[in-house]
Amino acid sequence: MKRARIVQFGIAAQDPRSLAEFYRRVFGWESGSFQTHKSEVFVVQDIGGDVRARIGVPHLTEKVTSGFLCTVAVDSSAATRDLVIANGGKVIQEIPFIEGVGGSVTFEDPEGNLVNAMQFK
Repeated sequence: MKRARIVQFGIAAQDPRSLAEFYRRVFGWESGSFQTHKSEVFVVQDIGGDVRARIGVPHLTEKVTSGFLCTVAVDSSAATRDLVIANGGKVIQEIPFIEGVGGSVTFEDPEGNLVNAMQFK
């Protein structure tokens, strides 16, 4: 069996435009938008490798969902924490940086989606 890999993830949003701006400010993700039959969706193409994100995915926005917690590699978990707070997110858990191990911050974006940002070693 061929090993499966993640190629896209969706982020639920009631206000996709505002949430796309949040992720631009926190992670530098530039996005383009398109209109579905229900809402505007923002697509971030260049997250890393062949992975992309869709912000405002209609089927995620219509109901409470559970699913994967995506981890985003960052240069500094502390700087990311500060950007999250400054842009309307809420820190849920922070693991301070430990040399040789790394550090992380798990947060809710302004729409309540959980994201983990990890500073590796």
